[in-house]
Amino acid sequence: GPLLAHDLDAAAAAAELALSAAEEAGAAHVVALSLTRLAHVAGFRGDFGEQQRLAARAVAVAVADGGRETHHSSHAHLNHALALADVDRPREGSAAVAAGRGLYERLGMEETLRNSHHYAGYPLMFAGRWEDAIAELQTAVALSEESGISWTPDVLAALAVMLVRRDELEAARELVAAGERAIAAGAPEFRLGWLAWAGALVQEADGDHSGALERLWGAWTTVSAAGVLGEQRHFAPDLGRMLGDKSRLAQLADAIEALARRNPELPAIAALAARCRALADGDAEALAVAAEQYPDGPRPHERALACEDAAVALVAAGQLERGRALADADRLERGRALADIALETYTRLGARREVSRADARLRAAGLRRG
Repeated sequence: GPLLAHDLDAAAAAAELALSAAEEAGAAHVVALSLTRLAHVAGFRGDFGEQQRLAARAVAVAVADGGRETHHSSHAHLNHALALADVDRPREGSAAVAAGRGLYERLGMEETLRNSHHYAGYPLMFAGRWEDAIAELQTAVALSEESGISWTPDVLAALAVMLVRRDELEAARELVAAGERAIAAGAPEFRLGWLAWAGALVQEADGDHSGALERLWGAWTTVSAAGVLGEQRHFAPDLGRMLGDKSRLAQLADAIEALARRNPELPAIAALAARCRALADGDAEALAVAAEQYPDGPRPHERALACEDAAVALVAAGQLERGRALADADRLERGRALADIALETYTRLGARREVSRADARLRAAGLRRG
């Protein structure tokens, strides 16, 4: 259908038409399904607050109806979990998965219970509970293979993104290859560009930095051209640290600033926008302010990337001033504090490759750690 083809205007029009007819007819299962589809359209467009509101309405309809058909057709609780993660409430997202599973068990919905693993990994990933996220997604892959379910490219991509950061490169490489085979065989890519994102991180880990950058930039331009602006948020943190081209950095900053304006209630997107603009401007102080702007909680890896960038920039600037006999102890101390946040977060996530990269960058900038 148009949603899987990422034809968002057509998907929205079809869902709105179905919703209107279903509300008039009192067909709760179609109402819940239509609201869920509209929620996905809103999320793809980058309207995360509207996505969450629509998904919550779908849950309310499904719960009020109480029937198997309505819960099965909409997967309302599971889709609400995705929306909650997108508004930086991933713990509530995991709670929504648990609530849905409780309902599905009571209603004897075995197939929907099996499908729940596909959804459960998403809020866990952004909550920083990577061990649990990996376990859920690996279960999803295994059950998909048993049942012949083709909805695996997004699961494989999310797994690969986490595993490459944990320095499990061979496993990540195999997951990307499996995802590419699945898409070639006709499997849907619901999360547009995620497999390219994962593949770019693998290429970077293999030492192909220019190839990795072009692959990720290609994913960025694909989602941007398709109007799937919500995915820009996922690619921007890595693109920011990979890019050196000021023109592309400015494009990145412009896009994320626009996304932040659409989501004024989400401080993490405002912080990401500030980081992208500071990278485009080459402003160490602004990078530090952006990192300090991140809320401590959701998306810990993204926050750590911002702290890493800011620490490297502050330390390098402080060393430069020291070379001019104008040492800035405060700047160096702030850089050290931000480096500690980044490295402690990476360590907690088990992200060994991130620790190695950050350590190397900090040493090159002039920071000597104990």
